[in-house]
Amino acid sequence: MTYARPDRAGAVAPRNAEPLRRRHTTFARLVGAIGLVLLTSLLFWMLTDDAFSVTEDSVRFEGLAHAEEAAVRELLSDLERGPNVFRVRPSEIVGELSTLTEVDAASARVTLPAEVTVELDERDPVFIWSNGALSWLVDEEGMLFAPADEATATAVRDAVDGDAA
Repeated sequence: MTYARPDRAGAVAPRNAEPLRRRHTTFARLVGAIGLVLLTSLLFWMLTDDAFSVTEDSVRFEGLAHAEEAAVRELLSDLERGPNVFRVRPSEIVGELSTLTEVDAASARVTLPAEVTVELDERDPVFIWSNGALSWLVDEEGMLFAPADEATATAVRDAVDGDAA
């Protein structure tokens, strides 16, 4: 024999209403646990799969004119070791590149699955300083920032002559 009992509002509810609530709670916990396991598996896959590893080929440089790509790659040698793309910090890349004298400003962009794009804004030469043996490019602030080879020296002379005309 089942007895009815009043609920909080004073209405009479059947005695088996409580086990129904417990079943819903158990189902919600089960769904939550399954979701947690799936998300953990997804995170593990994204952090360990080679598809998300940065390689030398997946690092691109834009705006290189006076700086040598080999010197820039050497400065960013941590990227050459194949870190996971989620561990690459663009702010650290920009900080490393700001130590180069050729670089006036830099930005870095990390995209999925594992691509790093580094954009360099290099200093603009306004004249060439030479002591006979060595020639250096000089920017508008008077900073010697890169050695000048013959092709660069000719391009700067042509640009200066074009501005003077």
